[in-house]
Amino acid sequence: MKIRKARITDAKGIVETHYDAIHNTAKTDYDRDILNAWHEGVTKSRIEKTKQILIDGEEEIFVCEDKDIIVGFSSIIPNINEFRAVYVRANYGSKSIGSKLLQALEGRASELNLSYLQLNSSITAQRFYIKHGYKVLKKGLHTLSNGKKMNCIVMKKCFNPIQKMK
Repeated sequence: MKIRKARITDAKGIVETHYDAIHNTAKTDYDRDILNAWHEGVTKSRIEKTKQILIDGEEEIFVCEDKDIIVGFSSIIPNINEFRAVYVRANYGSKSIGSKLLQALEGRASELNLSYLQLNSSITAQRFYIKHGYKVLKKGLHTLSNGKKMNCIVMKKCFNPIQKMK
């Protein structure tokens, strides 16, 4: 398995992985309406939107590839210190893929001298992020692309010792 920066040709695999992780891993923490609002399916428009994100370059995406299949990804928007998430296909869980993707993302944050990363974690992923040093700031509501709101946990990890005091 290999972790690398995403390419435009990875868009479909990223969308498929996102759908699988949401509908198979998060299904115990969210009802079907939220899961469908979060990701309605692998569509041409969703793949095109992902390609555009990769072209624009504001959001940086890392992928984990296993035998030419995208099995996980993570993303960051450096200019606002936003860590989007780590998603791994359900049948690849518990293989440290999420930890490796997070490590790649935090390595990039370090290269960019970011003092912290903040994210809206799903309820499902909260324990994973805590295990990796993220602190819970508060419970929140994350607005999905269709306007529906889902419960989330606002989390933050500081890399700069001075920032930790604030």
